[in-house]
Amino acid sequence: MSEDKNILDIYDKLLEYDDDDKKERLAFWPKQKGKSKSFCMAPWTTIYADPNSVRLCCSADGDIGSLNGNTLKDMWNSEEMKKSRLAMLKGEKVDACHRCYEQEESGVDSFRISLNRQLFQHYDEMIPMTKEDGTVDKFNIKYFDTRFSNLCNFSCRSCSHALSSGWYEDAKKLGALSGDSKVLHIDDETNAIFDEIYPMIPDIETFYFAGGEALFQDEHYKILKRIIELEKFDSKIFYATNFSKITYKDMNFIDMWKQIKKPIHLGISYDAMGKRGEYMRKGQDWEKSVEHVKLFLKECPDHFLHIIPTLSIFNAFDLPDMHKFMLEECGMKVDALYINMLTGPDICRVHVLPKEFKEKLKKKYIDHIEWIRKGHEEGKFEYVDFVIRLFNHAIEFVMKEDYSSHLKEFYEETKTLDKLRGERFEDIYPEYKDLKNYIT
Repeated sequence: MSEDKNILDIYDKLLEYDDDDKKERLAFWPKQKGKSKSFCMAPWTTIYADPNSVRLCCSADGDIGSLNGNTLKDMWNSEEMKKSRLAMLKGEKVDACHRCYEQEESGVDSFRISLNRQLFQHYDEMIPMTKEDGTVDKFNIKYFDTRFSNLCNFSCRSCSHALSSGWYEDAKKLGALSGDSKVLHIDDETNAIFDEIYPMIPDIETFYFAGGEALFQDEHYKILKRIIELEKFDSKIFYATNFSKITYKDMNFIDMWKQIKKPIHLGISYDAMGKRGEYMRKGQDWEKSVEHVKLFLKECPDHFLHIIPTLSIFNAFDLPDMHKFMLEECGMKVDALYINMLTGPDICRVHVLPKEFKEKLKKKYIDHIEWIRKGHEEGKFEYVDFVIRLFNHAIEFVMKEDYSSHLKEFYEETKTLDKLRGERFEDIYPEYKDLKNYIT
């Protein structure tokens, strides 16, 4: 699964404080809210690419092509892209977009909603350009999301070789490789993709850097450097990063980010603290990670940092504790959090927990909400409505589905990976000691 599926949801809130955006956003959204349950600006403003596939966006399922032998422009009017446009204009749901629909049904703002809020201003321009067969002649990338490789130093429990080179050895032993080589890369020996991307940079409104791990990748560095050279500071720059690295070659990213005049939005993928975080995100050094957070908050006060945990069976009971820690020990703002909902693989979903565990989890989240409210009343926290809504949505999400039939499979898969990595689930999660008793 890609843990950054709807990462930009949290940044919607931040745009409300941007004077340039607020007036238009407020004028648009009341008119659009609730009108369509399927329409999304993605097929008219963005295209997602990684070494294995091209998709409608990072949240969509289903390949619409490949960049091996094709260009981004070739994929712009692929058959699936054209079909998706036509379906959305008719108000029909697109199968590839089921994750967004599922999140919306649970009360969570999806990536679809987020993207519509950000890019609605292109509706009147782009929709009339759509031909009867779904073709749009104008190649109009406004939201940039190209993952050049799976290069990453982590091998997270809910990830795979397709998204992380760190998974290669384990995936080889498990017979779950996504390719023959450790590092999967967009085939770009001629730099053709940069010939496409560089001319687009002046018109791109949002750059989204993820991976793999973006801060390890040469392509990210080249594009960031180009943004600074062009002084392209009117764009929004978002990151999904494990934040284990703050330097690349002879450059320091914090020094580079300081040169960017408009606030960047750094979304850090932390799932749990200490040994639990390191168990979930193999390769993490928790103490070093905390040092990087503190340094960023000190050196880059004009930029935004957010913690983006992905709610799963592994960290469900840890999220309130990590939130408290980041507030009290790192000085993070109370609303600098977004809880992403893991929707795959199924065996790692929080829904695998039996009902009794879900009830305990619900109580812990309610207690944390009350702690936040009390802190607000005492003047410790300012903007609490958003984060309270997050935890309430998390409760709704947890209670909505029952995947407990996957509990046996979860244990088997976890035990297999534990053996490969020399780890023990039971040592890390003593509160789950009775979980085996619920296997049917």
